Amino acid sequence: MGLFGRPEALQTLRISIPRSAAQSDADIPRIQQNIADRLASIPGVSAVSLMNGLPMTNSASQDPIFSRDHPYAADQIPPLRRFITTAPGAFATLGTPLAAGRDLTWTDIHEKRKVVLVSENFASEYWGSARNAIGKQIRSNPNDAWSEIVGVAGDIRHYGADKKPPSTVYWPLKPSNSMAFMIRTPCAGTESLFTEVRQTVWSANPGLPITDMRTMQQIYDRSMSRTSTVP
Repeated sequence: MGLFGRPEALQTLRISIPRSAAQSDADIPRIQQNIADRLASIPGVSAVSLMNGLPMTNSASQDPIFSRDHPYAADQIPPLRRFITTAPGAFATLGTPLAAGRDLTWTDIHEKRKVVLVSENFASEYWGSARNAIGKQIRSNPNDAWSEIVGVAGDIRHYGADKKPPSTVYWPLKPSNSMAFMIRTPCAGTESLFTEVRQTVWSANPGLPITDMRTMQQIYDRSMSRTSTVP
């Protein structure tokens, strides 16, 4: 299913942060980091992270991606690439290895450092290998500052279990009031975990909306059922 580790042991859920809970946009990632740290303290949990679009859910955000070492005509728009915003530890939590370089850090996010990760197929297409992509610079808008590629992640099937892994860019987490959290634990899918998650989140942020509790296996099965439906 695209470089995943034990999807039945990966709990996913969505947590929304109302405007009333954050005084500024800069507070949102800090609240999310605090939630992730607290969830990681639940017994049996080995990893926690978050991203704005889970694999195999057919989320389809795309941007043109410019590479600094590729020439472009004045009116040329480069091909669209799938993009996702991620927090540190997202690939380790998914069970997707890095092919080269490093993951993001919370310091990268809080200091708004111009760093980025790309998928292995993106790296191979542009520079021939994952290793060659490290240190290269990309951006999604001609007026933006360049971001340095610090890591290359294994290819992931974002559009569905039956679709090829798209060429993908992983930008650092940006302030967003609703994000998908991922929890790696053998208790995924159990009522006891759901109870602990709610208690843990609400102990710091009472009443935050927690929705879409699904294991990655359930997401995978749903993706497969869409493709096997006979007209």
